[in-house]
Amino acid sequence: MKPFAIAFSVTAAAIMLFTSAPAYGAVFPVPAVEAAASSGKPGDDIDGDTRPSGFGYNTGSDAYVSPDTVYVPDDYSTIQAALDAVVAGGTIVLRDGIYTGDGNKWLKFNGKAATVRSENGPANCVIDSEGSYPAFLFRGGDGRDSVVDGITIRNGHYTEGGGIQCWGASPTIRNCIIENCTSLATGGGIYCYSSSPLITNCVIVNNTAEENGGGGISCRDSSPIISNCTISGNRVLHFLSHDGYGGGIRAFSGASATVTNCILWDNSAVDGGPEIALRWGASLTLSYCDVEGGAGAAYVEADCSLTSGPGNIDSDPFFLNPGGGDYHLQACSPGIDAGDPASDYSIEPEPNGGRINMDAYGNTLEAATSVQTTDDDGDTYSECDGDCHDNNPNNYPGAIETCDDGADNDCDGLIDAEDSDCGPHTIYVDCGNTCPGSGTPGDPYCEIQTALDTAAGGDTIIVSDGVCAGANNRNLDFKQKMLTLRSENGRENCIIDCGDSGRGFYFHSGEGPGSVVDGFTITNGSVPGNGGGIYCGDASPTIMNCVISNNSADAGGGILTENASPTISNCLIAGNSSTYGGGIYSSGVPSPNIRNCAISGNSAYAGGGVLAYAGSPGITNCIVSGNSATYGAGLYYSCTPPSVLTNCAIIENSASAGGGISAYYSTLEVKNCILWKNSASWGSDYGPSLTIGAAENCPSVSISYSNVEGGISSVRVEPGCTLDWDNISNITADPLFVQPRYRDGVEYIGDYHLSCASPCIDAGNNSGAPADDADGDARPQGAGCDIGADEYIEGLQQLSLRLVPDSDEASQGGTAGYTVTVNNCDGSPITFDYWTNVTRPDGITYPPSGALFGPYSVTLGGSSSRSAHLTHPIPAIAPLGMYTYNAFIGEHPTLMNEYHFNFDVD
Repeated sequence: MKPFAIAFSVTAAAIMLFTSAPAYGAVFPVPAVEAAASSGKPGDDIDGDTRPSGFGYNTGSDAYVSPDTVYVPDDYSTIQAALDAVVAGGTIVLRDGIYTGDGNKWLKFNGKAATVRSENGPANCVIDSEGSYPAFLFRGGDGRDSVVDGITIRNGHYTEGGGIQCWGASPTIRNCIIENCTSLATGGGIYCYSSSPLITNCVIVNNTAEENGGGGISCRDSSPIISNCTISGNRVLHFLSHDGYGGGIRAFSGASATVTNCILWDNSAVDGGPEIALRWGASLTLSYCDVEGGAGAAYVEADCSLTSGPGNIDSDPFFLNPGGGDYHLQACSPGIDAGDPASDYSIEPEPNGGRINMDAYGNTLEAATSVQTTDDDGDTYSECDGDCHDNNPNNYPGAIETCDDGADNDCDGLIDAEDSDCGPHTIYVDCGNTCPGSGTPGDPYCEIQTALDTAAGGDTIIVSDGVCAGANNRNLDFKQKMLTLRSENGRENCIIDCGDSGRGFYFHSGEGPGSVVDGFTITNGSVPGNGGGIYCGDASPTIMNCVISNNSADAGGGILTENASPTISNCLIAGNSSTYGGGIYSSGVPSPNIRNCAISGNSAYAGGGVLAYAGSPGITNCIVSGNSATYGAGLYYSCTPPSVLTNCAIIENSASAGGGISAYYSTLEVKNCILWKNSASWGSDYGPSLTIGAAENCPSVSISYSNVEGGISSVRVEPGCTLDWDNISNITADPLFVQPRYRDGVEYIGDYHLSCASPCIDAGNNSGAPADDADGDARPQGAGCDIGADEYIEGLQQLSLRLVPDSDEASQGGTAGYTVTVNNCDGSPITFDYWTNVTRPDGITYPPSGALFGPYSVTLGGSSSRSAHLTHPIPAIAPLGMYTYNAFIGEHPTLMNEYHFNFDVD
């Protein structure tokens, strides 16, 4: 199927003009091709062919089109079909649009000298791999004449080289945008092995290498020539390995790279070399480049060499709008006229300063022009610094409107009360309203991003009940604004549905605590990279009272934070999935503050609930339950500095190893926590509660004032690792939750408040404990704080009810038995009724009315308990499947307390 449809026709007269003698078109090769300047030239030639057909103008009346040129989708429905068919030396022109699906990714030249180019530049022509395979695979036989020109390559995903792979090849890659691609190992954007590609005038941004470095470009035993490229926002996450180097460029294993006239800025790598890393005998020559941190910030191993030639600088490049994907240079950029003096600059528009720019647009028609920057009013800022009134010393960069002063402070043409920035204001959104709306209560905006773009700092945006879906209701971007976005009536009523195409929120511009998301359900997010529900990269917003559910990504299915310290509070993070950090993935410092959250039912290879890497997230008053993973189902700590887990309940998580927690290369303190009913399927020797591993970094875990099922025997301590277990303060008794997790026929639910008989009450340590619990109740309520996320309030519950089944399985014609215990936590006697029923696999409650047992009247003395063992016969014709046994106490039929457990009849 074609990714898009375009009607295209050529008139018979035009065909005749260039197929019959005399031929007026320029004949290739001629010096006239792309030799003319573009200023004042027409937009097409006498055939109607677009000018320029390359990146310059031809002289004469004809925009040259090769006789061996084919068009996609006009002549061939897919790019690969055109590549297979085009003659050697031919050109494949891609019409504007987005190319997806088989035949439009994993593209192979197969040794053919050919050019694949866009018709109208990379902004108009996209190859979207949709999270599977790179766009191009170059192999042996593909040389300089195998060319990719003027295409955006997006959302590629593979082990090496998410966007482009080169294996023993030397192609030309020019005028391209390579963005949002991911490699599981190395080379998020481009990977080269034994290759010598020429990479020129490319924007390589926001790509990710998950393990082995080279977020933008990774080269092994290769000699790439990289010139006039902008390499920014790429990252290396490094989940499990120890090779997370080179956020921008990684050269290793004998590679020798040449980098000229480039900008490497705002890349990141967790192990070192955010912009450049050289390992294992590699070398790199750097000249006339703008590198954040300078050459001294590169990671260079002893057997490697970095040659820093002339013209290198370390100055903010002043991209025009990187948050919006525009990496052109502002007029004040230090990269303008700062490239290699020997490089051609003739295509740059005037005034061009007589010298090429550093960046992807150097020596192109899109190059930023030279300007003189002076401070006319003497306030130390020029217009290039954002001084919108350079003739008025009272105005300054980023000026905001000051009401009632009679001046247009922010240069938007409006004064005082007329000014939209003179607020704060309340803006309204109703996703069911007719678009576009105006943001008023009577005519709300129909899309959240429209409101975010319109709002100013300090404003509040209120979203009405309903489902918000579509392109402008996902990938929501605050763009640095400090404002509050909240639902009108809570998270159950206001849903951001990403439709498996993008994430809910994208924080990447340095947002802080004043950027607030409050009271939404964020669901069905799916991205090939990281942060399926919410992404926070170098940004620290406040996320509160939200549900983040059913999202997926490579890392951070629910939320991913990278070098960021968002506050995540009172949130339910459930049912998300990823390879690493199903619920939350946290990387680097600063790290998030996670409080009063329920993290439940998430899944991953490592860190089903939370994965923390190379940082110290604060996790307090959280319930981490029912998550699954191969390693560390509840929480997985990797390479973390000293971290603290305080007053949390880690319950019923299941892994192959490290059911509750896995700590590798990490130092962790577990305090006032409950670890209960976690499991390790590889056996009890693999740490049902906790695994401590990787001895070479001397990892250690201390556990105090905690309740751990099985005690020390449930902890796997690998040789050379340390467990500091406090025999005095730790306990191993059933925590007696109000209701452990069970399935009610629809979903798994539980109530992890402490019952009045819990041994966790007053058993914690007040030192370092939070001032309140997950419900906001003050700590401590008694002599000491309670262990776990809940602080029991005296007198809240007089009777506790507990049922322990003999088995979770029964058979037709057999029996089901259990022990019931009721505790009277009050000093006074009490009389109550006890009764039960059962819910069958078909959802029918038996008996339909009345009770299976009881109601029986029971009297308990003050501060006493009573237990009994009860059995039920299972009818021989009982339906097979899962049953829920339901027990109640109170004054029949009025409930005081209830308890449930599941068993299977098979």
